[in-house]
Amino acid sequence: MLWTKLNSVNRHKHDRYKDLEQERRLKIEFFKFRVYYNESNTSTPQLEVRTERLTEWEQERTRNRVVLGTLLQIDPNTQQRVLFTQEVMILRIDNTQDWYYQKCDECGGKLRHGFVHGHCHQYGTQPKPEKSYSFKLIMTDGTGNAAITCFRQHTDGLIKDIKTLLEEVTDKNPEIIPPQILALENTRHVFQFRFSKPVGKGPPTFVLQKVMDHIPSILPAPAEGP
Repeated sequence: MLWTKLNSVNRHKHDRYKDLEQERRLKIEFFKFRVYYNESNTSTPQLEVRTERLTEWEQERTRNRVVLGTLLQIDPNTQQRVLFTQEVMILRIDNTQDWYYQKCDECGGKLRHGFVHGHCHQYGTQPKPEKSYSFKLIMTDGTGNAAITCFRQHTDGLIKDIKTLLEEVTDKNPEIIPPQILALENTRHVFQFRFSKPVGKGPPTFVLQKVMDHIPSILPAPAEGP
C-alpha cells in the first residue's frame, strides 16, 4: 500500500514536471513568434517607383499608386523626388493652419506679418505681393490618414482661383476657413502628391501636386523627371 502511494506521488510529480516543461517550451515558442512577427511588420516597405511622366493620361493617373498605409511607413528623405497618386476622400480641413498667405512676387517666399522682402526688390520699385492657398487637408484611402497641404499653383480642379474666392468671402482673416473650402470635406478625388520635407518628429506629410479627377482639355507635353 505504501509503495503504491509512493509510486502515485512520483507519477504526479513527473506529470507536473512534464506540464511545466511543456508550458515553458510553449512560452519560448510564443516569444520567438512574437519577435519574428514584430520584426517582419516593422520593416520598411520596399517600393518600385517610376520617376518619368507618362504620356497616357490614365497611366499617369495611376503611376506610383501606393496606399497611404504604406507611404506612412516610408522615410520621406528617401523619396523626395517621387510623385505618388491615390484615390482619397477628404476627411476634414485642418483649422489650425492659415488657409492662405501673402508671398513675395520675386522669390515666392512667405511674407511675415505683411512685410515685403526688401532684398528682393531694387530701391524705388513697387513690390506686388501675391496671395496663395496654403490650406491643409486630412485625407484617407481606408488604409491610413495623412495630412496634405494645398498651394495655389496645384489646386486646379479642386477649388476656384484664390482671387475669385477672396472676392466672395466677407471675412478675409486667413485663420477663418471659408465655407467654400470646408465644403471639400467628404468629397473624393484622385490626387498626385509628393512627400513634404520632414520638419521634426511625427508622421510623414504630403504636398499636393495635381488634382487628377478628370482628363484635362489640353494634355501637358511629356517631360523627364517627377
